[in-house]
Amino acid sequence: MEPATIVLLSVTCFAVGTATGMAIAAARRKAKSPAAYRLLRSHFAPVSVDTLTVTERQFPARVRVDLHKSVEKLFTERTTVKTVCGIRRDNTAMFGMGASSLSDLLSQDIVSVTVPLEYEEVDIGEDAPVRCLGNALWLAEAEGAKVAVLLSKLFSYSDQPKVRFVIAAENNEAGKAFSAEFFRTLEESVRKAESYRGKVLSLETNDDYTGESTGLTVHKVPPVARDDVILPQQTLELLERNVIQFVKQRSRLAELGQSTKKGLLFYGPPGNGKTLTIRYLIGELAGHTTLLITADQMARLGEYMTLARLLEPSIVVLEDVDLIARHREDACGPGQESLLNRLLNEMDGLKEECN
Repeated sequence: MEPATIVLLSVTCFAVGTATGMAIAAARRKAKSPAAYRLLRSHFAPVSVDTLTVTERQFPARVRVDLHKSVEKLFTERTTVKTVCGIRRDNTAMFGMGASSLSDLLSQDIVSVTVPLEYEEVDIGEDAPVRCLGNALWLAEAEGAKVAVLLSKLFSYSDQPKVRFVIAAENNEAGKAFSAEFFRTLEESVRKAESYRGKVLSLETNDDYTGESTGLTVHKVPPVARDDVILPQQTLELLERNVIQFVKQRSRLAELGQSTKKGLLFYGPPGNGKTLTIRYLIGELAGHTTLLITADQMARLGEYMTLARLLEPSIVVLEDVDLIARHREDACGPGQESLLNRLLNEMDGLKEECN
């Protein structure tokens, strides 16, 4: 019975320690106002925090590198930063939960404390990764307006991770102008997507239990010369006409009202040169973003196509497409048939043309 007794005593001690810690934390909360609330109240004084205007936008976490660069530029060129710090809800810090919304920070009822800034290193295929803030609060002044900007991450079991920006500003023209310009700049950085455009990418999947895709993997694909592609000359010229020459004529095709997208099927047994040929074509199409979809990521077809439109001009490579592009009567269920329909719609559907 000794092992059971020892385990029982350990659990009991843990429960008492936890209860004591919670009691101490509650006493501290009663003894003083929340650190974040005091910080915000002092920053906006003499204006009451109850009169501030709060605006929020959410962006996919995959574009956090471009968002980070844009925010750094905004706070360097257009504002005077008084304070920047990390934020965490005090009563959930032990569980590693992130910051609450800015509206929560402006309330005395929710205890939030300042913490050191937390960074995440993101590989974008360059010599060094980009250090991106994961949670931060900026207190600044911008052209006569006092503002506060909160950055935090949002996680969901039913959706992809998001990056949330919330702005609290004085309810005047200067405050409204800053909020509008801030979000307009972020949206423009997402549309440009300079960090990933022109690279070879695939969706990155976490190994944790959620299975959520949290970012992008940048692949370094060795170049392939034309002479290294072992194909009949006629076949190689046909490929170049339908891919390389087609791309060169896109602007003219658009002027004539013709489609500027094209789909090609590479067919053959393993080892006959499909992958090598694709690598050659990728190297010839400078400035194009390439998205690689492997067999185990076919279910993410919609995400890939959305990304392809954002990063156009783009090339989407589907490996083992026969897993979904088969005769309808051979489909293994509604899920597979839905993927086939999605693929056909993306290739020749009603959506607006992209490159």
